[in-house]
Amino acid sequence: MLKKCRIIVLMKTNFHKLSFGFLFFFMLLHEACTYNHLPESNKTIILNWYPAPAHQTKEEFTTGLVWMFSYLGAKLPANKFDDGVKFISSNKIEIDFEALDFADFALNYLKILVSKIKQTEEYKVTGGIDAGRFFALCFNSSYHYYKITGVAPSFIAFKNKFQEFVYNTFACDTSAVAYSSRVLNYGIASNSIANNFFFAQEGEGYFTQGNFIKSAVIEAFDYMENGQPRFAIYDEQGNLYAPNNPLKHPAGKPAKCMWCHESGMQPLIFPTTDIAGYETGASFTAARQIFTERLNEFHKSTGSKLDFTQKKAHSQGEIIYLMFYEPDITRLSQEWQMSEGNIKALLTGVPSHNNQEYPFLKEVYYRKDIEHLAPYKSILVTDEMRESSASEPNYLK
Repeated sequence: MLKKCRIIVLMKTNFHKLSFGFLFFFMLLHEACTYNHLPESNKTIILNWYPAPAHQTKEEFTTGLVWMFSYLGAKLPANKFDDGVKFISSNKIEIDFEALDFADFALNYLKILVSKIKQTEEYKVTGGIDAGRFFALCFNSSYHYYKITGVAPSFIAFKNKFQEFVYNTFACDTSAVAYSSRVLNYGIASNSIANNFFFAQEGEGYFTQGNFIKSAVIEAFDYMENGQPRFAIYDEQGNLYAPNNPLKHPAGKPAKCMWCHESGMQPLIFPTTDIAGYETGASFTAARQIFTERLNEFHKSTGSKLDFTQKKAHSQGEIIYLMFYEPDITRLSQEWQMSEGNIKALLTGVPSHNNQEYPFLKEVYYRKDIEHLAPYKSILVTDEMRESSASEPNYLK
């Protein structure tokens, strides 16, 4: 009997050991699954769209999404786009960054930002982030744009990428983005778009007056795999920086560069005098034509959801972040879930204005003037859409 009891006790003891071992294994497995699940969840995000059909229809908004994600480097394969951009309700869109075909390094940085976004009061209260705020965070905030697009971290690194390729230099005495003359360098000798590059220097004075002095600040761009230009601004030490003074850097931040460069080399906005020792305006214009044709051919080969032939469609992307930065009463009513009457009362004393770029946006407010009045806290973004700004957050240090 004693022997039988000992066997039972032994069996129970072994069972408990087995149970404990199984429980421990299960806990480890659960932890492993949880650890892996969290990063996986940050490959997707919910964007809130606050519809204003009079200004932007659902189709136009979707076109805007295409352009904005393309600016950030997404390849946007047409056959996967519907997996990457899903309307899960009339104003909520689930974005899957992997389906949009971002590079691995971009995915890592996007996941960091998404993780921070999902911890905000805005995301928890509304179930998403304002689509305009999201792009303000990724595109209009220069430091984040640099990381997501994979810009060379220094001008030396940028030049080293193209050290085997020659470049030409054109001097522009009447620049549309500088207070003085500007020197434009362009390397388009290679038939490969990836090996074409550009960098410019501003400064003080004018060639025609014989007093131009180049600045050490350099604006540069090359091309990403999806055919979109990738912009960088390097300071006097040759390191990436975000312009913070419009008086010193009127060309603005990378987000401003798209207007003149997204469809090829920069055009000559104003007539300019030929400067001895540099390419002539005629040769520069001819080079621009050759390069633009090459770029157009490349765009046709990408299989992207983006239609590069629709040159004005990029404005739909700008409207997404513009209406966030300069909302009207109707949009704020949708965004803050308050009546328009209560919004008006809340904004008493806050000046409104009419947007000069898009005249249909009337009686709008600057986001930086009303951010503190929102009913929930959101992740902070830069105050300026395109111009130099002293407020440039960097959550990817």
